[in-house]
Amino acid sequence: MKQRFEIRFHGMEASRTVELAVREKMETLVLRCADLIACRVEIELQHKQLRHGMPYLVRIDLRLPRHELTVSRLRHDDVDAALWDAFEGICRQLEDVLRAQRSCLGARRLSVARGEAAGLEKEGTSAC
Repeated sequence: MKQRFEIRFHGMEASRTVELAVREKMETLVLRCADLIACRVEIELQHKQLRHGMPYLVRIDLRLPRHELTVSRLRHDDVDAALWDAFEGICRQLEDVLRAQRSCLGARRLSVARGEAAGLEKEGTSAC
């Protein structure tokens, strides 16, 4: 399946260095999940705060079949740290989804092997 990647900069000039770092992190997401449909990363420079410097907001939206994951991270002064935090968060969410899918698939295979699949569906107790 062809993935759709999008990187947006708000309130700041587009940075080739930041864009390359984001694309590299996006590729690691594709390696973790081949079913990835789309990934949008938005990097926004918030208004300058008097005491806190220049805060960066990084938002990542990830689309998979039957799932949409979103992470937003606000980090002061350092766009690299904000990117790292956001991608760590989305990776954790993705791992949770993939773990649940593997668990569900394993439960289905086990029930089919035991001949229980029809009984589970009739009772309405299938969690997957």
